[in-house]
Amino acid sequence: MKNRLLILSSLAFSCAVTAGEPSYDISRDTATTRALAAQRSGEIASDIPQKQNGASRALSYKRYTESFDRPIPVSFIDTDFKTE
Repeated sequence: MKNRLLILSSLAFSCAVTAGEPSYDISRDTATTRALAAQRSGEIASDIPQKQNGASRALSYKRYTESFDRPIPVSFIDTDFKTE
């Protein structure tokens, strides 16, 4: 009898827990959501223009254009885990 009461009470508790509110509410105001909102709005953006010097700009554009020389691989997963 004692075991049945224990089983019934645990079942009732588990049903009450699953029927309640979700334990994680994505809409709550967190530090992350506030930081992302500030980033989107630009309110914490720097007033100083960020510029790249000519040499860095040329190298990055060269890497960009050279990336079109190679075909897009079928898979991006590297299973070898070794350095070349």
